Amino acid sequence: MADALRLVPPLASFERMKRALVLVLYLYAAEVADPRPFHSTTLARVIFFILALEIGRQFFQYRLEVSRGALIQRRALRARWHLLRDRVSTDTRYKLRRLAIMAAGVYTFGLVLNMMTDRCSSAFQCTVLAPRLAIENLPMAVQIAFYIAMGMSQMAIMMWALTKVGFIKIVQPGTILETFDDVWGQDDARDKVMEQVALLNDDEELAKAGGYMPKGILLWGPPGTGKTLLAKAAANASTKPLILVPPGAFASTFVGINFLKVYMLFRAIRKLSLRHDGVIVFFDEIDSLGHRGGEVAGLQPDMQVVPPACSTLPAVVEPRNIMMMGSQDSGTLTAFLAALEGMDEPRGLLNKLLALAGFRPMPAPKYKYLIMGATNRPSAIDPALLRAGRLGRKIEVGYPKYEGRIHTYDGYLDRVPDHVLTRTQIEWMARNHYHGTGAEIKDIVNEAVLLSFRDEDATSGEVTFKHLTNAMLYQRYGESGGVFEVHSNVWGVAVHEAAHAVAFHYLLHDRMNIWIASIEQRGKTGGMVVPSPKDDDWKMNEIEMRANLQVSLASRAGECLLLGYASNGHGGDGRHATEAAKVYVQQGHHTTVSYAVEGKLLTKQIEEVLSTELHKVEDLLLTKKRHLHIVALMLQRDHTVSGDRIHKVLDWLDERYPDEE
Repeated sequence: MADALRLVPPLASFERMKRALVLVLYLYAAEVADPRPFHSTTLARVIFFILALEIGRQFFQYRLEVSRGALIQRRALRARWHLLRDRVSTDTRYKLRRLAIMAAGVYTFGLVLNMMTDRCSSAFQCTVLAPRLAIENLPMAVQIAFYIAMGMSQMAIMMWALTKVGFIKIVQPGTILETFDDVWGQDDARDKVMEQVALLNDDEELAKAGGYMPKGILLWGPPGTGKTLLAKAAANASTKPLILVPPGAFASTFVGINFLKVYMLFRAIRKLSLRHDGVIVFFDEIDSLGHRGGEVAGLQPDMQVVPPACSTLPAVVEPRNIMMMGSQDSGTLTAFLAALEGMDEPRGLLNKLLALAGFRPMPAPKYKYLIMGATNRPSAIDPALLRAGRLGRKIEVGYPKYEGRIHTYDGYLDRVPDHVLTRTQIEWMARNHYHGTGAEIKDIVNEAVLLSFRDEDATSGEVTFKHLTNAMLYQRYGESGGVFEVHSNVWGVAVHEAAHAVAFHYLLHDRMNIWIASIEQRGKTGGMVVPSPKDDDWKMNEIEMRANLQVSLASRAGECLLLGYASNGHGGDGRHATEAAKVYVQQGHHTTVSYAVEGKLLTKQIEEVLSTELHKVEDLLLTKKRHLHIVALMLQRDHTVSGDRIHKVLDWLDERYPDEE
């Protein structure tokens, strides 16, 4: 009990008196400095009141330092106060506290007004007369407000202009030409989006069954596969307006512009949703919205294309490891998520007034909207954006399969009335256009039409199989730069590519054909042998993986066999073979089963694999030396030779000249 009633430690004399001394000194200085009596002013009365409170507080503090009875009395008073306070609810106490604050504010306003005018003599009187005084001084108030508004309007106009630059584009219903019938090669993705559109138009039955319409979907896949086309077709089918949000829509030079853009976007969503009973919002490259760190589960990582050498399997798409940190746009993303969550909350001036008066706010309208995001970097999107309830429904829009590429070619060729392609030729194009996207096919058909106008031997607009194959070759590998100037280099490239073609024919012909072999320079290559897969499957067994290595190394073996030396043209093939051998070893296909092979052991095993496969392809080309020489002569003469022709020549040579040791 003695510990509980321990006296309060005494204060030093200066600590006890310093606040009161400051107030007294100020009163004295104000009285001396102003010839008018200061003690009768309102400010002096306030200071006197504060001084009295301070003296009373110090007296009560002194009693706690010297009297245990005062401690007991303070405890009893505090307990009684808590008992009385608990009789009133927390909400009532909050309202009373706000009422007291408002009364103090009104009184302070009256004091300030009393110092500014002689029309009233007290704070209460000035507060009551405030409306009359405002009306009497209305011209001056309007003039002052006008000058302030003129100054602020310049900043407002600049802010408004900055929010419009590169921001959203609203496409009204009836102005979109794309339909779901124009989406070729993406049947699964199209059906899922059509289902989402049906729910946007009518979700009453779903709500009766206890479900709800997903508010957002993510379309992810490589560029050019039709993600934007799906969004436009969805808006057309739903007869709703479409809000297009470009990748840099929220970029801002000044602080706060990005937050203002987020506010304006959701304001437009609410407005159009109520006006048209629904709206579709499409974010192109939604990964540019920002990232706050973390990884996205369930989606593939960022993909990088490993460029092929002049002769091997098609370009390999491999995962790329990326360490994501917080983005400079994380504030924009946070504001976006907050606005997205606030769509179903009551808002507006009326609800604010109702809440201020203590009434329940009116429920928010039912906004019908569908947010569609598109990206080719799904792992770069913040996980909070992809959780269930936001963009939780993910739809892959990948490379079209063989049948999808046929439908895409049919769709775009139907728009060319004078094409003369047969069904077999269209199927050949689709089969050889491995990983061809809808955008690429559209560009190829258009380039073929242009080639028909340039071709002097053909009728303008009459697209032939030759025009289409040349357009595909140009679109995928670039424009031809011709052959080398020096004759020896032309022959060297012909031998180089012939070695690839011969090895390809005997090692990978069961898996794929040769489309073309060329010694013309395109891009960074001096020549190429382009494969034509017989299927879209990416899986390879161990034998095919070794055959792929031999095809890459065949150029080196062929040059040494016919020329007696290897050139620097083998550099790309060598790098590709090394990377392929590294994957071969690290997947446990060599002497070790572990996937963790690295360091000197990895280098040693890669060298063993490459040396073994190089000797194998050297033996193959040695037995096919005649074949190699003839194919090289064909390339030297014609520069570009079709794969069908090469396969026929090699098969004819096998029949006429059996293998010789």
